Amino acid sequence: MNKREREAIEGLVSEFRQRLIDNYHEVHKIALEAGSQPLRFENLCQQICDYYGLDLSKLMSTATRQHEYTKARSVVYWIMRQRNSGFNYSLSKIAEMMGGFNHSTVVHSIKKFEDEIEYDKDFRFDIDNFLRIVGLKVTKMNGRYYLQILQNETVSD
Repeated sequence: MNKREREAIEGLVSEFRQRLIDNYHEVHKIALEAGSQPLRFENLCQQICDYYGLDLSKLMSTATRQHEYTKARSVVYWIMRQRNSGFNYSLSKIAEMMGGFNHSTVVHSIKKFEDEIEYDKDFRFDIDNFLRIVGLKVTKMNGRYYLQILQNETVSD
């Protein structure tokens, strides 16, 4: 490779690196803006569906028992049950809002969610990523998992 080719490649690599940095800052800014908006039930369900590539009507349907949907529902149930999420609904209310499920389904899903957070590293990583997008974070204290609201961060170059 001659000097001219090497300079051309270095220029392309530098340009690509700068585009990656710019894209990171843009995505980070969008995530922070999404997290600064109040979390509403409809928004939460839609964001879960968008994140996992699911259909909202199937998420809200008692007829859909596919693993992807039950996992996504468990995330919604857990967030809605947390005191500091802005929801803190009763189990019956959560079940009703999600399309007529039974409160025992909500209890089971929340328990399963907390077990998976504890033992499945891939699930935990996935949940941490989703929650970061909506401005939240999972923390463990005294053997229980809690929702923590993240403070808006500024993007620095």
